[in-house]
Amino acid sequence: MQEVVDSVRRLVSECRNDNDIDRQVSILIRANAMLPPSMQLKIPSLITADYIRKALSDIEEQIEAIPTT
Repeated sequence: MQEVVDSVRRLVSECRNDNDIDRQVSILIRANAMLPPSMQLKIPSLITADYIRKALSDIEEQIEAIPTT
């Protein structure tokens, strides 16, 4: 499980550092898909830069709740 958490953290960081909204959406979807189904966000069909920032913060909160041992 630690590998998943590390991978999601890496994707969140990559997404925050990318300026291309299409790539950010793609990265956000990949990061969300790696979360356990009960923790996955419901991503809307219309995604704004503000939503991406909020969703990344939500994902960071979700991965903090994942036990890694």
